[in-house]
Amino acid sequence: MVRQRIQKQPVFVISRRPYSETSLVIDAFSRHHGRISLLAKGARRLKSPYRGILHPFTTLLIDWTGKGSLMTLTSADCVRRPYTYGYENLMCAWYANELITRFLHRNDPHELLFDRYSELLEKIDNNLKIEWSLRLFEKHILAETGYGLNLYQEAASNKTIEPHTHYHYIPEIGLVRQGDAVTSGILVKGSALIHFDQEIYPSPEDQAGIKGLTRYLLNWHMKGRELRSRRIFREINRHLPRNTAPITLEKPAETQ
Repeated sequence: MVRQRIQKQPVFVISRRPYSETSLVIDAFSRHHGRISLLAKGARRLKSPYRGILHPFTTLLIDWTGKGSLMTLTSADCVRRPYTYGYENLMCAWYANELITRFLHRNDPHELLFDRYSELLEKIDNNLKIEWSLRLFEKHILAETGYGLNLYQEAASNKTIEPHTHYHYIPEIGLVRQGDAVTSGILVKGSALIHFDQEIYPSPEDQAGIKGLTRYLLNWHMKGRELRSRRIFREINRHLPRNTAPITLEKPAETQ
């Protein structure tokens, strides 16, 4: 395997963990190299040049060298301030990071998804249509990793989806009209599918249908393995006082 020397690459820090007494291992999302792992030597020392910048949701320009699955970070410059979110928005951003970790293979570039992720963090930062932005990001990450959705025609007949008809979405098959002797998959209204396909902001009813669709498909592709962010929200809501509105992965009060 050839040793790499990569310079001035735009990345987002996805996660970090301690390594030895003074160093960190960084999981980062690079625009041109996909998801990568980097050893930041001495990053935990008080006088480290990396101190204070190797945090999730931070945009960096970095250099690295090495070969294999763990490269060595050699330089890092902060491009913009780290996004700092309130708790619910923070968990929405962590949710997106978990999807990147679960679905993206290492060293597999996804330049369009990198840009979508950057846009999502900005939407969360400005509280702009967070729930809808998460649904679109889920759609894009499925498409980028080979699980793209056919949302505009029936699987068997290729007939165009009708807005007032309901359809079963069956993984690896596609859309089957309700009543066609099918009971598997997730049932979704045609208008929700059309809005999701064309990325037109939907009604609350259709938005709920789209959420059910993406959750079902993500769970199916992850073979039922639960995302940690969803488990944390469930545990928090379990201990909320009675009559308190639950915390969700979707911000209820959003700017249109």
